[in-house]
Amino acid sequence: MRLDRQYLSIKNDILRDIDEVLSSGQVLQSKHVAEIERKVSKLHSTKFGIGVNSGTDALKLSLRACGISAGHKVLTTPLSFIASSSAIISVGASPVFADVSDDMHPDAQKYLEIMHTEKIDALLLVHLYGRLYDYSEVIDEANRLSIPVIEDCAQAFGANSGKRHIGQHVDVACLSFDPMKVMAAYGSAGMILTNSKHIDSKVRKLRYHGRDETREFVEVGDNSQLSSIQASILLTKLKRHSVWTHKRIEIAKRYNEAIKDIGGMRPVEQGNGNHVFHKYVMLVEETKRDELVEYLKKNGIGSAIHYSTPLHKVSFIENKIGKITLPNVEKLCKMTLSLPIYAELTDLEVDHICGSLRRFAG
Repeated sequence: MRLDRQYLSIKNDILRDIDEVLSSGQVLQSKHVAEIERKVSKLHSTKFGIGVNSGTDALKLSLRACGISAGHKVLTTPLSFIASSSAIISVGASPVFADVSDDMHPDAQKYLEIMHTEKIDALLLVHLYGRLYDYSEVIDEANRLSIPVIEDCAQAFGANSGKRHIGQHVDVACLSFDPMKVMAAYGSAGMILTNSKHIDSKVRKLRYHGRDETREFVEVGDNSQLSSIQASILLTKLKRHSVWTHKRIEIAKRYNEAIKDIGGMRPVEQGNGNHVFHKYVMLVEETKRDELVEYLKKNGIGSAIHYSTPLHKVSFIENKIGKITLPNVEKLCKMTLSLPIYAELTDLEVDHICGSLRRFAG
């Protein structure tokens, strides 16, 4: 990511926004926060949006709003950023992991099997890399069983699956505006989307010390507010979101074309609908991945691995749930590689990346 390049393209607007907020004297709970909540919820066709301090806070507050606490079990994926599981543990619950399929997708049959064989108190469904996965079968069964469903959409702002959009048929969806996301604040920020008036009211209490509409403190809450400066920056970036998304999609198409005939390399399946390409992730033959990382580095190209360690192998999580084996995710974590993808990449830079991949393959 090159946030410096993005900033130069919108610098005057950003400085104007910051000046407007600071000149108003209202740096929290301002009109900017209310406006970004309204616009983001409208974009995703949900009734309510609640700005919070981070995507991680969005997960924790959503779990609490759905009644999840000590002793509960939350079914989720081992292939994700640490926040997906640490949020579960932070409210006293335990993650239960469903292995992924051979192509890195969530395996619906594994989710269904666990839901029918274990006492599951909530689902936390994660959408990776900018794609909104089709969890329809899992969501339908959870709804039938009255199991709350929380979506981790930290990487999927603006995405849809072709069949459904973020927050549809689930209790709550969580967004992140971390600086590395496709809609990025200049610091931590997040949002909760829901169609439930109860969850909207509950989260609004929890995000500010448990204070209700009468300004009485009625329960233990957190201090998790979206700042007015970050809200104003997000409003400016939202105007350009569709253009930036289109550019990332075009870059992804060029990467797909570059590796389509290279043995031992393939993109993670990208599905239908609107994939917003928060990351461009491909699978590389395990014996070649680290060699490719070094080759790209020597050619001035950064890369990353998302994710090197499946969550059930993280020490504090393993201490919580015990040792388990999930063969597919353990194998695939040794094959993933992410290429640079952001709207400010130049055509020459994309040419260089594509050419380097082909030269590596010989």
